[in-house]
Amino acid sequence: MLSLAVEGRSHLDVLVTSGPLWRPGAVAVQGDSGSGRYTVRLNGALTDRAARAAALTEALTEVLEHAASGTGELRSILGRRPAFQPMLFRARQFPVRELRLASPDERPVAERHLAEEQSAAASVESVALQADLTDASELDDVAAAFERAYQRLTDTHEALAMERRHRGSRVDTGPVATYGVIPSDDPDSPAARTRRDADEILRWRFAAPLAGQRPVDEVTRQNLVELPDGEQVEGTRLILGGSAAPRLSFVSAAAPAQQRRMHDAAIGLVADLFLRSAAVDPARLVADFSRAAYLLYQSLPPQGAATDAARAFLVVAGDFLLAEALTLPQDVDVQAQTRPQLGTRTMPGFVEWLAAQLPPPIAMPDGG
Repeated sequence: MLSLAVEGRSHLDVLVTSGPLWRPGAVAVQGDSGSGRYTVRLNGALTDRAARAAALTEALTEVLEHAASGTGELRSILGRRPAFQPMLFRARQFPVRELRLASPDERPVAERHLAEEQSAAASVESVALQADLTDASELDDVAAAFERAYQRLTDTHEALAMERRHRGSRVDTGPVATYGVIPSDDPDSPAARTRRDADEILRWRFAAPLAGQRPVDEVTRQNLVELPDGEQVEGTRLILGGSAAPRLSFVSAAAPAQQRRMHDAAIGLVADLFLRSAAVDPARLVADFSRAAYLLYQSLPPQGAATDAARAFLVVAGDFLLAEALTLPQDVDVQAQTRPQLGTRTMPGFVEWLAAQLPPPIAMPDGG
């Protein structure tokens, strides 16, 4: 604990710690001018002695200036993430999607190989994105960096899908996903269970008067998605099989123009969070990250390489925004297709569902 003398008051108490931060930077500062108590947390990856000394000097200068100004609470990130701090992602962060497991004990080599390839692609992208963000300070520049990261991961996953097809693995593609009870399914398989669970959510949506949807006819609901600016757009369409296929339900992709708007909104929200995450309450940061994930998945076809690429992008972005090595639920894409954006007490929407499963961002200790 440091004790600093400041003109006009007795002293300031400054607790100096080291560890991970809740967003990229060299040092985090938190405190209150009224109490005179501050916490300075150096990025644990900052190992160079001179760099640590420079970051600490910058942080203490910020503390002294803030205390002198008497402007209340302070919460900021100073400096940049250490130049060489790529995240090494692991295959276990990309769990096998149960929708691809056709028997109860199946763990195909192809799916394990895909997880390894995804983790390698995410690790490479972490380095590339860090380089792109080094000199990006304006929202448009940050959004462009995240967009390039998304496109690179999409290209990689398209190539992985082609390789899987070449090796004889089944790769579902197309603008419509089928849920419910499929006669050819092994009823005890993870795939059958996932399809039944998704069908249950869809039928609940038809029975509940939810705000985030609009009836089209008795077997069709239009999912409505709210963009960060408050405007509503049309996302996926939810369809029951009706008399022709009473045990099936379907999710159909949004129209291309709406897909583009939701994609741009997702990338823009991620970029905005990157720039302002130091000033955002951790719980709100996780909720906004979940909103970005919903926008991204709603902008995609409900099956295919694009959903795998979206998972990889969100895992990489989560490292930059939340300072966490995320493992998203194996069915995150299915949940985003079938749940409303926001739900009810009895059935959470996707934002509440995902936020409840993510770890809170790593924040600084209280300082007391």
